[in-house]
Amino acid sequence: MKTKILLTSLAVITIISLLTTCKKYPENTVWFKNPTDIPVINGHITAYVVNGIDSLDLLNSYYAPVIPNAVYPYGNPVRDVKTEKFTITGHAGNYYSVSSDLYEMGLGYTWSSDKKSITIGGAPLQDYYNKQIFIKKRSGEVVWKIMYLDKNGKKSKIKTTYNDNTYEITFEN
Repeated sequence: MKTKILLTSLAVITIISLLTTCKKYPENTVWFKNPTDIPVINGHITAYVVNGIDSLDLLNSYYAPVIPNAVYPYGNPVRDVKTEKFTITGHAGNYYSVSSDLYEMGLGYTWSSDKKSITIGGAPLQDYYNKQIFIKKRSGEVVWKIMYLDKNGKKSKIKTTYNDNTYEITFEN
């Protein structure tokens, strides 16, 4: 009798822990790890898809012209979005700061309460990059649904719809 109660209790605890320690995303599941410990915006952009069309190479046309003899990054002649590396520079509570050559300051994201989306906001260096690759609204923030999140932080994919256009960004580290 004691064995049956013990096994039943163990089974209930196991089922509860499985249901509470995994996070399901459309393209994968993260098991036994808190998703907020995994950087979403991390590494290089390897895919930028707009309405199903690969638009990664088109992002290079959004760079502002090089300013000769200017302070970095404005004078940097290498303007290829594939070389931009995004890195988490810190976090306070639910807010994560992100840096890259494009966004030296002011870019960041917060997790939703269900840990299935992030809200990206900030004030990037607009004179270095003429278009918001994270689709900034007038209110300043856009919610991105997490489609894929590698438990080791090596790959992530986010998606949003804005002005009837669907945007998907994949990061790989």
